[in-house]
Amino acid sequence: MSTEDERRHIAEMNARVRRSIERHGVKSERDRWALQQVSDGDSVIPPPDRAPLPPHFAKTCSREELAHLNRIVDDVYEWAQPLVGLTDHEATVLYNGDPVAMLIRDELIGWGLEYARARLARPNARDQGDPFLRWRRITDEVCIWLDTIGTVAGIRVALSDVADRIAWEIWRATLGPEVGLRREGKGLWFDMPRVAPERWQQVQQTVLLYAWNEADALELARARFTRRASGDVAELRRRRAQMGEDLVEVRSLLVGSDPIGVAGDSPGGSSTLIWGYQHAVGFILVAPDREALAAQVTEALYPAPLRLHLDGAIAGHVTWWELADDPAWEVAMIEPMHANLVEQWLAQAPTAAPTEAVTTIAGDLAVVADACQRIAEPVQGRRVPAVRMETLLTTLERRFSCDVSPGKGSEITVYRFGGRKFTLGHHARNTHVPAHVVRALLKAVGISVGEWWTVLDR
Repeated sequence: MSTEDERRHIAEMNARVRRSIERHGVKSERDRWALQQVSDGDSVIPPPDRAPLPPHFAKTCSREELAHLNRIVDDVYEWAQPLVGLTDHEATVLYNGDPVAMLIRDELIGWGLEYARARLARPNARDQGDPFLRWRRITDEVCIWLDTIGTVAGIRVALSDVADRIAWEIWRATLGPEVGLRREGKGLWFDMPRVAPERWQQVQQTVLLYAWNEADALELARARFTRRASGDVAELRRRRAQMGEDLVEVRSLLVGSDPIGVAGDSPGGSSTLIWGYQHAVGFILVAPDREALAAQVTEALYPAPLRLHLDGAIAGHVTWWELADDPAWEVAMIEPMHANLVEQWLAQAPTAAPTEAVTTIAGDLAVVADACQRIAEPVQGRRVPAVRMETLLTTLERRFSCDVSPGKGSEITVYRFGGRKFTLGHHARNTHVPAHVVRALLKAVGISVGEWWTVLDR
């Protein structure tokens, strides 16, 4: 895989979404937002300007809370510095699943949840006892700023999910219980008897903008797919994680694969994987049968998708933090797609490095699979070999004259004269390095495909 393959994958997904919206028309704020997202193109990330904290935080936060928030903001801007000069799509691809980005994301979510809950616990006369006014006030207090910082070029790779998480918390604690949703056929109906009619449109558009009407995706999927894998819970958790790691690895060759070609069938319907980002493997699409699944892919209309996390855990895509936490069900859901994807990877992975110079994207793609075959080691319980962190670092240091040094916390920085520094998260759980990260590292430090093959082939 090269970043060109991933960028082409993003462009193809965006084109499908754009065609679908243009064909059906812009019917909601969600459609308008999606159309803007897929039309923005791929621009180079500039040095980020620091987004100032809202002035009202000085009144609504303690000194300790403000100091904590400033430390998080410092960390995210420091983390984003190496992304300057990359394009948006390159940064999205290369830093998908970056452990430091996920750590900062989760810390800011924790801060935002504490802030929102403290504000929710404090009555305010301006709300007039109206949950609608309370919802708008607290949402505006915190989510406008979170959305601002979370959409800054580069920084959004780490923080794009933060504002949505806090907005959902506030919604559920204020106006959410007053709004009922029901589906009839393909229609969506709102029941809001205690909401003033002049506010209906704003409520409806907000629900559709955040896709809260799909918050029951996990519940619907579990009702449709009832098969469960056998085994004790500890073993099932290991199998779930191993399949997740396999899928991260096979992405290097299969990012452009046909979703219907890797679909799996189970009692209850069909499912497939759409490669995605946001620190996840991608989306799981579900449907009653293959025909309905193919229609989703063609139309780029994904009703109630699931999110498949990097460790194999499954959640609804909208409420991605609410995990199924049911490994017997999750393993049964992932197994059919995992088997198909691994078989495709095994059929494509080269067994020996080409001897000719690499001049095409297709040739460049093979470098990752080659890295897996030539310096990867079998991983217990997995079908796809992976590069051990220590093996990779030793190879880079001894055979490619790279400077490998400890960075901040548990990070490792790799540098080679003429290239740029690349940071690896060297946490206890990161014993192996996914193939797409190997490829990103090679590109950053300036090791060409030809040099990589030549040295490893000796």
